[in-house]
Amino acid sequence: MVYLNYQSVLALLLRKHGLDTHLRPGMGNTLFALFAQDGLSMGALAANAGLALATVSEVVERMERAGMVRRKRATGDGRMKNVFLTARARRLEARCRELNSELVGFMTADLNTQEIEQLVRLSAGFP
Repeated sequence: MVYLNYQSVLALLLRKHGLDTHLRPGMGNTLFALFAQDGLSMGALAANAGLALATVSEVVERMERAGMVRRKRATGDGRMKNVFLTARARRLEARCRELNSELVGFMTADLNTQEIEQLVRLSAGFP
């Protein structure tokens, strides 16, 4: 039930921030990992996003179709591909960060400091 509420709130915030035509729920971890360090290999991206490689592969494919990322063969190792944000994704970064702040604020609005700290500790192992 909580997940469905989160998904609903996220969908509403995506619309509110004008991001619903570019992003879908499930892209956030991958997107923010690339905001932090662009040009990661698929393996490094999965590790930084806290997701399985197969999951990141699916997300990157969806993001590529949406024009948010591009894959480029790594120099020196033609088998490996690195993932880069497009100019479109970079233009949306500020709105994505605003949405994230608003979402965190919504999720923690009724919590005191101790409860927030506990939530952070409990969610540390989750993407």
